[in-house]
Formats: sequence, C-alpha cells, structure tokens
Amino acid sequence: MTSLKVWNKLIFECQDKRAPCKAVRLLESMILQWNPPPTLVSFNAVIDTRTKAGGYMYMQLAFLVFWNMQCLGLQPNVVTFTSLISGCGKEGQLSTVLSLFDQMQFEGPAPNQLTYNALIHVSAKVGHFLCAASIINSIQSAGYVLETRTLTPVVHALADVGFLDLALQGLRCMMMSGIDVNVATFDGILWSCIRQKRADIASHLLQEMRAHQVRPRQGTVNALGRVGSNAEHHESAQFLKSADFISTDTNMSCMSLADNFQKILLVAVQRSPMPHAEETNDMLTAWEIFTAGTLTNPQGQLTGVMTPAV
Repeated sequence: MTSLKVWNKLIFECQDKRAPCKAVRLLESMILQWNPPPTLVSFNAVIDTRTKAGGYMYMQLAFLVFWNMQCLGLQPNVVTFTSLISGCGKEGQLSTVLSLFDQMQFEGPAPNQLTYNALIHVSAKVGHFLCAASIINSIQSAGYVLETRTLTPVVHALADVGFLDLALQGLRCMMMSGIDVNVATFDGILWSCIRQKRADIASHLLQEMRAHQVRPRQGTVNALGRVGSNAEHHESAQFLKSADFISTDTNMSCMSLADNFQKILLVAVQRSPMPHAEETNDMLTAWEIFTAGTLTNPQGQLTGVMTPAV
C-alpha cells in the first residue's frame, strides 16, 4: 500500500515540475483506490498545479477538482481559495475572483496576505481602480501590510494605461514609506515608457534607479536606446517638475501609504473613460459581490464561478 506521505510527495513533485496532467492522474488514482483517501493537502496541491499552469482550460479543470473535493466532504481553506483567486487573476477574470472572495468570506476561511495581493493584482490588471482602492482599505482593516508585491502591480497598471504621472507618484510614495522598490518595480514602468515612446520619463526613472543603487535590466536599457528622444520631451520635463509630481513629497507626505494610494487610484478612476455598456454591467456585478455580500442566482448558487458541465 502506498502511504499518504508518498502520494502527496509525488503530487508535490508535479507542482515543482509544472506537470498538471500527471498531478490529476495521481489524484484520480488516490480516489479510486481510497487507501488512503486523498486529503485537503492533496487536493490543494493539484489545484495549485493547475492554476499555475495558466490558460482557460487548466482553470476549468482546477474548478472541477475544487468541485469534486467538496463533493467528497472536504472544505476548502485559505490555500484553496488563494490558488484559485491567483489563477483567475492571471486570466483577468475579476468577477470570478470577487465571487470566490465572497464565497471565501461566507464559508469562513480568513484571507491572508497572499489572497489580498492576488485580489489587488487582478483589479489593477483589468483597470478597475475603484475596486483596487477598496481592497487596499480592506488590507489595512484586516491588519495586513502594503508590500512590494501588493503595490507593484498597481503602479504598473497605472503606467500601462498611460497615467505615468500617477505611476510615478505611487512609486515615490513606496520609496518614501520604505517599501522595497526593486528592479521589477522600475522595469514595468520603464516598459510602459518604451511602449508610449516616453524616453524622457524613462531617463528620469533610470536616474532614480541609480540613486537607489538598483541596476536596470540590460534588455530594458537596449530597448530604451531604440526609442530615443521624442517630441514630448519639453512637456514631460515640465511635468516632472510640476506641482502634481512634487506634491508626493509635500502634500502627500503627511498621509499614510494606504491613503496616498487610495487618493492616486481615485484620480485614475476620474480620468478613466467610461467602458462599454456590457463591460459596465460586468464590473457593477463584480463590485456588488465585493461590497454587498453573497450574490446568488434564483437556484441559490453562487454566480460568477465556473462549475463543471454535467
């Protein structure tokens, strides 16, 4: 008889090797043999392997494992939910993420730092800055901290949509608050500058990196060299010296990091163009789930979460 420890070790090896199909086959064998039966640890490892593989098909299979786990009487914990939230976040499925978070709160497992980081990542990724601001408030209320992994996706998202001034304000707030601003934090903003042909702002960022002894990635430097100067140089130089940018050092210095980021995100909300009607409905549904408790359909089932076809 294969012991539970050996079964789980084999599944964990699939996690390390990113072999989701093999992990599911091992889990199926455990269920069929039922000697020993799979535990929550076994299911969590398989779900995590599936979500990290990425792609819509693997996410569907992860939810199938999630559904089967509950059918066998095992209740998901914070690890289960966080894996699914992270996986859906990579696919930009905000409404599904918020539905999962709502289900998580309803069933009892308290979110942890990784859960909140995943929530903020997907909100920023899809440009729902109002939701991101609310999550930052929830992180503080729950007693967790704003760290590099929490805020880096936010400044990257602001830069991606063209709000480079807000991204720079967020970056400066992070540095002033002692957050570890690393090469990945700078790199995301630099690539937005490259795509938007703002070599002048990129040059300023490189100076900031040198001042903080952060070495830029060579590929980024090479790409910047190809962008060259652009017609907006003078306008950008004025912007970098403007009251809006300098206010991060003055008006915003007396505010907490969370308050600063909420203020920045609310400015982004005001600037953002109104989405199409269908997108607005999707976002409103997601926002209602996040702020107003469980949202169910007429059959009493949680909406927004993928369930296996019968």
